Amino acid sequence: MTIMLENLKKLSRGTAVYGFGHILTRSIAFVLLPLYTNFLAPAELGIVTLVAAFLAMMNLFFIYGFDSAFLRFYITEKNRDEKRIILSTCYLTVLASSIIFSILIYITSPDIARLLLEDRNFAHLIKISAAILAIDALVLIPLLLLRAQEKSTQFILIKVITVVLNIGLNLLFVVWLEKGVAGVFYAQLGASLGGFLLTMPVVFPNLIVKYSAVRLKEHLAFGLPYLPTTFAVILMEIIDRFFLLQFKGAAEVGIYGAGYRLAMIMSLLIAGFRFAWHPFFLSVSQQENVKKLFARVLTYFLLICTSFYLAICFFIEDIVRFEFRGISLFNQAYWHSTSIVPIVMLAYIFFGVYAIIVVGIHLTKKTKYLPLITFCGAISNIFGNWFLIPEYGMYGAAWATVFSYAIMTVVLYIITQKLYPISYELKRVLKIFIIVLFIYIINSSFYLSVFFKICLLLGMPLLLTVFHFWLPEERTWLGKIKVISIDRLKSLFI
Repeated sequence: MTIMLENLKKLSRGTAVYGFGHILTRSIAFVLLPLYTNFLAPAELGIVTLVAAFLAMMNLFFIYGFDSAFLRFYITEKNRDEKRIILSTCYLTVLASSIIFSILIYITSPDIARLLLEDRNFAHLIKISAAILAIDALVLIPLLLLRAQEKSTQFILIKVITVVLNIGLNLLFVVWLEKGVAGVFYAQLGASLGGFLLTMPVVFPNLIVKYSAVRLKEHLAFGLPYLPTTFAVILMEIIDRFFLLQFKGAAEVGIYGAGYRLAMIMSLLIAGFRFAWHPFFLSVSQQENVKKLFARVLTYFLLICTSFYLAICFFIEDIVRFEFRGISLFNQAYWHSTSIVPIVMLAYIFFGVYAIIVVGIHLTKKTKYLPLITFCGAISNIFGNWFLIPEYGMYGAAWATVFSYAIMTVVLYIITQKLYPISYELKRVLKIFIIVLFIYIINSSFYLSVFFKICLLLGMPLLLTVFHFWLPEERTWLGKIKVISIDRLKSLFI
């Protein structure tokens, strides 16, 4: 039990470190959301959401698996000169292909705008996107180099400066210069250029005028197989926006996009966990009783995520409608977006469960099943959007996302239990969901003050006790935490 506790502490520390860095770089989605909802109409934010989806999809093709390949070969290579050849080959290849791809996008921008945004007049946004994609691709390799060299401080510093620059440029272009939708992407282009300038001192001293066709073939052979799976995952994330545009219009896409960004707070928590989880389960995979540890991780993960889920659901409307000097955090036109937040967060929880139980695939080296599982999710997402959005709009899009991640998780569970059976604590998991559902229904059925909402949340551990959820060692830990908390409270008042 001591070993398990130490392992869980190690995982939680890794989650905190990676989660903090990830939240720093992704916090721009939340910082800018009040700005966008107060200075852009729903239809305008809808266009921003659609172009952002286009950027996410095209970024995959600008990198074409070189991110995974670079880390794989650079880290394992011991010879310093060979490392420089790997870096130079990757960087020069991405440079050449990015220029070609960007020129093609620039030339065909009117047709892309008509296809994706149903209006050729948005071609200028596609042209700006072409430049953003090329620059971001060139920034990625130096950032990967910093990761490979474990220069985390420099890595995070560059990301933070880029985020701050992006926020400042958004204030300039969207608020002061009133450039509207175009201002959002002018700001992103400026931030990308800033990131490029910051990474030049990182990559250029390490480049050499030497190109290896052999290394290129190695990188392509390693990286390209990742494309189908990554493509399917990104497709699941963005295709609902285009279905919404087709069936409901840009305004609903904008409201949906605002709600989706709010729900991303759950994805940040899960992403921080995932970054720590993969190296963690590889490092402990040979330990005794490791399957019991993996089962316990799933239980604690769901306990933490569902508690966080309830807290967000309880207070999201109060946060969005918070007013300061007559100005609310969100413009009233977007208040309705909070109704999809619980649904989208549920989808992210399923994805978190998927990330945990995929351990069986990796430890048995049966990754050949992953494309099949991912495409099951992608196909179910497409059909779900097709059938649900015409009738239910953005709610249909949100539920289609839940169903697709749930299907992926169930299919993965069935496969992994045959390859690497783990006795998950399903009875305890069921108790968590029953209690969470009970608390959620109470909050949804009655108008509760903030005080009663807090009391309801704090009552969750008591309900878990009533349902005999806690194990003896957990009751001991909780008792120690209780004593420490009381002592600290006393010290504040004595």
